[in-house]
Amino acid sequence: MCGFSGIFSSNKLEENDVRKLKQSLTLLEHRGPDDRGLYVNEGIGLAHARLSILDLSQSAHQPMTDAEDRYVLVYNGECYNYKSIRKDLEQHGEFFLSTGDTEVVLKLLKRKGFKGLAEINGFFALAFYDRLTQELLLARDAMGIKPLYYSQNGNTLCFSSEMKPLLVLSEKQRLDKNSLEAYFHLNYVPAPFSITSGIKKVPPGSYTILKSDQSVKFSNYTSMDSTEIKDVKDASGDNLMNLIETSVRDRLISDVPLGTFLSGGLDSSIITAMAARHQQGTQSFTMVFKGSGQYDESADAAQVAKALGTHHNEVEISENDLLMAIPEMLNKMDEPFADSSAIATNLLSKEVKKSVGVALSGDGADELFGGYHKHRALLWSFQHPIYSKLLAVIHPIINQLPSSRESGLYNAVRSMERLSRSASKRPDVRYWDWAGYGNPVLKKLLHESRFGPAQFLNSITGKDIKNFDDCLETDLKMVLEGDMLVKTDRYSMRNGLEVRVPMLDRRIVRFARRLAVDQKVSLGQGKLIMREAAKKILPLSVINKKKHGFEVPLKQWLNRELETLSIELLNPQVLIEQGLFNINAVSELQHMVKKPASNNAEYAIWNLMVFNQWWLNNREYLDYKKIDA
Repeated sequence: MCGFSGIFSSNKLEENDVRKLKQSLTLLEHRGPDDRGLYVNEGIGLAHARLSILDLSQSAHQPMTDAEDRYVLVYNGECYNYKSIRKDLEQHGEFFLSTGDTEVVLKLLKRKGFKGLAEINGFFALAFYDRLTQELLLARDAMGIKPLYYSQNGNTLCFSSEMKPLLVLSEKQRLDKNSLEAYFHLNYVPAPFSITSGIKKVPPGSYTILKSDQSVKFSNYTSMDSTEIKDVKDASGDNLMNLIETSVRDRLISDVPLGTFLSGGLDSSIITAMAARHQQGTQSFTMVFKGSGQYDESADAAQVAKALGTHHNEVEISENDLLMAIPEMLNKMDEPFADSSAIATNLLSKEVKKSVGVALSGDGADELFGGYHKHRALLWSFQHPIYSKLLAVIHPIINQLPSSRESGLYNAVRSMERLSRSASKRPDVRYWDWAGYGNPVLKKLLHESRFGPAQFLNSITGKDIKNFDDCLETDLKMVLEGDMLVKTDRYSMRNGLEVRVPMLDRRIVRFARRLAVDQKVSLGQGKLIMREAAKKILPLSVINKKKHGFEVPLKQWLNRELETLSIELLNPQVLIEQGLFNINAVSELQHMVKKPASNNAEYAIWNLMVFNQWWLNNREYLDYKKIDA
């Protein structure tokens, strides 16, 4: 697990290029605190920061070259089946100087080229250079677990594990208006887009091979898509549990201590149960949110840990801890990302790192098997179009009622307002509405809004939303890649912790895509096949537990502890200098957040705060007076 950056040019790299490359490496130190390496040759420069997990020796140093010094690799990730690949390569005459997976990946690509990517079972982003042909291969894992950004200007391509190094390496960037609108609705910018028009993300499951004078064009190397013919012959809960157990067992390989995140919910409990079967004394970790019974799940987690016999660790985090962590977190923001639950992920990762170097999480199960509340609403709207239209008729009445997350009644009105507002809309518009945090003022926030959600969604997934399966597929390619995995990767790697996601093993993804809808979701419950199968290994209290997300009390904070910071970051002088936002709309949001029924104004304000802190930190790299539509 690491971070890397690079420059690929038709011209020989100059001293200033190398200086910028070294600067980019410094910005990636948090991803790889154990070792650093630099490779420069003519028009190629590669920098690597290493977090040592497999083969802790210098034999696994990166950038890694082969014995003939023809091929060079920088690689971020893990190949869980590297031993079987290595055995096959040895039978074909390859020999190895290290014991980890990096050299295996290098020699796999050396022998098979991009076709070798499909053999890797794991997560990765990589750059592989051939000095003889002067060709560069860039690639990213099938689910987008590991990040990879790139920017091309003329005959120079820059790339990196995170966005900030690219701001240093590339030309000044213009903000992208569509991405801005998506960010304020979703809290994040999904691949292949970024907040700027000149920096893009390598699409999950994609690769490109290019010479320095070619434009970047990506191809897909994996067949894991939703067009597979559904085959339910093996679609039993027992088969699913066997696949999860195999996936967990494969991810227990590590030369540093390994544990699991355990929230007490279904997904993390299954992962922990499987880990405990194959690793004696498995360490499990849960967050104790002091002072809030609403968000604290530690009692559930302790019950599961006791039943499974893990060595359980409770990480106590107070509301004050969360608040104190916010300024530093905002200052180190790589790309605007406003999922407020990342604050807790950051603190939890920091504490878990003190005990282990690797942790397993349950990320991905909700998107694969339909675990979110919105999935049941989406299913209902597809199954009952007539009722959806009737509900839309009463929306004007519901819309006049006060709504907020602050009380049970206001929250019920908020949920009904969202449902009635969008239930009868076109499937793609309905999905978009329910994927984000709507606020009426957002439409006024950006000048001359022409955003088209249908086109934006299609550009992410390559297809239109026509049925419920399409909604789950869009969740995988947009919500999972852009929000959940970003949160996990950035804030674990910020603390030098590797997090592995067994639910996203390619065999489990393929299995989930073959399931019929009624094996995943009903109007009353999600993840049906998982819940039924887990009865053999988990207490019923876990199986039947309601979905329990983690949210910080944003509205309360913005009216108390974060009010000063909010006023500072939303200062009219800053807004005037930016020239991006309607100042009257910002004032309206600030007024709304003080009302008992805030209409989600707190999320819009938090998004503005996150974006403005990022903008203030990076404006020297931005040509922000020109915005690309």
